[in-house]
Amino acid sequence: ALRGDERLTIWDLASGRLEQDAPSQASILAVRPDGAQIALGGRGVVRLLDLAGAETRRYSVGMGEEIAGLAYSPDGSSLAVFARVGSLDFERMRFNVQVWRDAVRVGSFSCWMRPYFPTAAWSADGRWLAYIARSVEHRGDEAWLWSAESGATRLVTSVETSQIFQLDWAPAAPILAYDLLRNDLGTGATFLFDATSHRELARFDDGMGPRFVPDGSRLLVGGGGILDVRMREYAVDPKATPPTPTVATPSPVPTTATPTPPSATPTRTTATHTPTPTGPANPDLLLPSLLAGAPLR
Repeated sequence: ALRGDERLTIWDLASGRLEQDAPSQASILAVRPDGAQIALGGRGVVRLLDLAGAETRRYSVGMGEEIAGLAYSPDGSSLAVFARVGSLDFERMRFNVQVWRDAVRVGSFSCWMRPYFPTAAWSADGRWLAYIARSVEHRGDEAWLWSAESGATRLVTSVETSQIFQLDWAPAAPILAYDLLRNDLGTGATFLFDATSHRELARFDDGMGPRFVPDGSRLLVGGGGILDVRMREYAVDPKATPPTPTVATPSPVPTTATPTPPSATPTRTTATHTPTPTGPANPDLLLPSLLAGAPLR
């Protein structure tokens, strides 16, 4: 836990013993999936605390930026660091994003995001980092992918006057689930997107807040509107799921090099994708297993 005075407190829940209570100068933390390491983010600095040996490593993300988000990859080998750049804006704020592996920076990019806490999610194989950005052209949100192989960013979707609240990856396939809430209509929808082929697989107009169950066999979504609180469930056909490609290790960037400040304009590929207002591209891919309002079993 982080206290208001930026001190890190670690408790052993089994014994109730206080393991550590020392000044940490951190404003945000993340726990590695295996529970063996804690990442602490402060102003321009990330500290890695190995719980077994109480070893602390430190590296700088540059320019004295305030770190607002930390995200470990599922295998714990990579850490994405989101740092705010510039002055605070209620609509959007520029972020400098760096990806580190074993204290070596392996990638970086910049983007506009909501000014408080970034939303990002790693794919199960660690090849893709999905994140929610804020459009520089209109007041809507955008979903983007960063490739750990090439270091390039690709636009998934951009819809004017919309908000994206949640991202989730299928456990065993490069399939991203995301939602969109239309600010002007107060209604939302959930989409499935194949990161490998860069195409939309399905759209559901009756659910938001998508979340795959651990084995990937089902997708759970909430209501499709502001006043809709019903839960829905969709069965996923494994035979319709594309195979997971082989993971390539990106070339490391030595930490001795001076980090390059992000450019004024984020690097973007020309490939874009806008959700179509049609139903599922493959009706056999996802089949409703519950009627609206029916209880989950």
